[in-house]
Amino acid sequence: MKPHNLLLWSSLLLVALPPASAHAGLTCDLNTGALNGLQIGRLADAKAIASAMGTEPGFVDDNFPGSTGYLFPGLGAEVTTFEDDAGEVVSSLAVHYTAGQDFYGAPVARYQGGFVPALGQHETVSSIKEKLGVPAKEYLPAPGVTEPSLLVFRRPFGKMTFLFGVDGALRHITLDKLGPGDEGWTAPPQKSGPADDVWMQKVVFRDGVEPSVEAPLAAKPWTAQEKREALAVLAGIRAREAGLTDRVVGYRPLSLYRARRIGAESADALTVQGMQAVFLGDSFFGFNAAGMTRILTHELAHLADAFGRHSGDPAWLRLTEEARSRVVRHFQGLGLSVHKAALASKGEYEEVAKKEGFFSLWSCLSPSETLADAAADQSLGRSPRLPGVDDFVRRRLLGAFLPDPWEESMHSGAAAMGSGKWDAAIEAFSAAALSEPTQGIAFLFRAEAWEKKGELGRAAADLDRAVDGNAGSEATLRRAKLRLKNQETGKAVSDLTEYIKAVPWMERGYELRAAAYRTLGDTERAIQDYSALLELAPGNMQAVGRRGDLHYARKDYDKAIADFSLVILKDPANAMAATLRRGRCWLGKSDPERALADLEAVLKAEPRNWNALGLLMETSFARGDHARVITEAQGIIKLNAKNVFARLMLGRSLAATQRWEEAVAEFGRVIELDPRNFDAYVARAKAHERLDSPFHPSAGLAAEDYASAISLSTGNARLYYEKGLASRKAGMPNAAQDSFYKAASLSPQTVEYHIAKAEAELGLWLHDKSTNWVDSASASIGTALRLAPENEDAKRLAARIESERKGSRTEP
Repeated sequence: MKPHNLLLWSSLLLVALPPASAHAGLTCDLNTGALNGLQIGRLADAKAIASAMGTEPGFVDDNFPGSTGYLFPGLGAEVTTFEDDAGEVVSSLAVHYTAGQDFYGAPVARYQGGFVPALGQHETVSSIKEKLGVPAKEYLPAPGVTEPSLLVFRRPFGKMTFLFGVDGALRHITLDKLGPGDEGWTAPPQKSGPADDVWMQKVVFRDGVEPSVEAPLAAKPWTAQEKREALAVLAGIRAREAGLTDRVVGYRPLSLYRARRIGAESADALTVQGMQAVFLGDSFFGFNAAGMTRILTHELAHLADAFGRHSGDPAWLRLTEEARSRVVRHFQGLGLSVHKAALASKGEYEEVAKKEGFFSLWSCLSPSETLADAAADQSLGRSPRLPGVDDFVRRRLLGAFLPDPWEESMHSGAAAMGSGKWDAAIEAFSAAALSEPTQGIAFLFRAEAWEKKGELGRAAADLDRAVDGNAGSEATLRRAKLRLKNQETGKAVSDLTEYIKAVPWMERGYELRAAAYRTLGDTERAIQDYSALLELAPGNMQAVGRRGDLHYARKDYDKAIADFSLVILKDPANAMAATLRRGRCWLGKSDPERALADLEAVLKAEPRNWNALGLLMETSFARGDHARVITEAQGIIKLNAKNVFARLMLGRSLAATQRWEEAVAEFGRVIELDPRNFDAYVARAKAHERLDSPFHPSAGLAAEDYASAISLSTGNARLYYEKGLASRKAGMPNAAQDSFYKAASLSPQTVEYHIAKAEAELGLWLHDKSTNWVDSASASIGTALRLAPENEDAKRLAARIESERKGSRTEP
């Protein structure tokens, strides 16, 4: 599941690059959701984004499926897109309001532009509210507490978020489409208690590897006594476990909340809107101080582990694998199969419980949970749950890393990568690989550095060493992605197939292989992989939508409609795009009434959705409502005179209502705008034919248009046939015969092409009887009769040819 909250992830994605020149002309429009013309919800590829920003992005991040981040550290701006059926669509815009540092300590410039409405250099929570009104949601720290503040405003394009630092200074402004975690976010904030009683987003995670199952949360106010007790326990943990709490607070500010969790009463550590928090469930407040200490330490350990992994710390990642191996061995000792043990080791406890027939495997948990439990027990002087994990707790969670050359080299390489110093990173990772050549992660990281430098061959060689027979590793996925990038799709499929065999419970393998099959045009296998992915993750609506696209491509409209209907029901952020695609399916099923209903729903929400407007014209055309097509097309052309599709549809409806001269003129404008528009040449040719008369001798012009269409589709037999008819009507018998000959040679089983060819050859013979055209005509009609002996037109023409031949023999 990819993250939708740019505030949470932006600090993790930025890298240090030389600042670009100032762009005073940049404008972030807070009213319409646009950054220098880049509009949320509109198509914008890499070229368009670079053009709008006036410079190439400093960094492009595409680690998340279907999502791409374009980062401009020197401009203090970010653009994020997601893949739609029509291409990349802008989903989020963000600006850094003040200069500072990103997550890795790399410099990020202040946004190099202005705001509409205008914002000053020293905006505060109060000034933003004064200018923009009452926010839909807000988080403000309690008096005397130093924590970030957050304001969220509703806008037609989605939501606008202001994040203030602990010093009260405005840090970020983001403009986003609504995401899957935003259902119901527009409800007014519940202010039934002190400022700590806040709204929370639903999407959370606790292990740090993948998001947890979503669970609605509702905050509850503290009593004064409860808060004193909780803060006292936290202070005691900080005194005893400084390494742990330093790590947690070092990643993000920490807050404590009392929460009522619907459906369960266990405490959870969560990440919300760029900050981190420990939520203490109702049952917590019946515990003694020791119980509080254990729960809080447990949840702080979860946070330390989660953000340690997301930081990309090589030592942390290395220890993760070691801890995972120990836990898997422990599960195997309990009698679980290797497959089920691996499932449990990655946190799928309930899945293992179901397979083993247990009610729950809460005692058999992931490495993160195991270490969090051990840290909690350790804080009370108890022994860890599993033997041998104490060292991991001390090193991984409490921060007592033992320096060694390998770790120092890996840290240096990671720092260099964060600053965009690829050569320095390669040197550091090479030293790490030299000191411990069996540690594949050094080659994995060095491969990424080579790829950043554009040396894809060396990156591939390093990935081969990183894989080293371990088909189920991250390196296998990386190598597959690189092979896809190098257009080695077959090899990528082989990698992904081996990966899936090794770890069939991992969703990413199916997702990438489905994309590879799509590239190969193997839609059946791509559909199979998306279906397998959805068995593992039935809530992955992006996979449902992509499977729907493939069903549509195969003209399996009923299955496509079922998929798009599910997206509409389950994924509000992409409901409009799915409704548009479902409308296209209804049109494919020749059900324009349902297509119209879907398209009107889209346009009610997004009146300027050009894809919907275009499809609406097609739907109206299919319904025979040409007056509406003409009105809609003229309205679009008024806004954009260069809209080729609107002009083409206008011409088609003008032709359908027999306004031939106007249709010819409109098709001509299409061709002026798009000289390679095949449909326009064919449509204008047919309109010319309908105009042909002594006053409008345009059959010759029709033949010229068919010739232009043929140049764009050289193997189209029907076009040669139509060109032959127009040429014959224009009095060009030789050109007509040539066209019919070509049509018959391209489609030798089509009877009417041979009949037309025979007619043309007979006409040439009648015009000049000194030639052998009559023999050619006789041969052509003979072919037609062999194909269709009972064809009346062929029999009549054969009789006429034979009569002409006899008449020619009796002439003196």
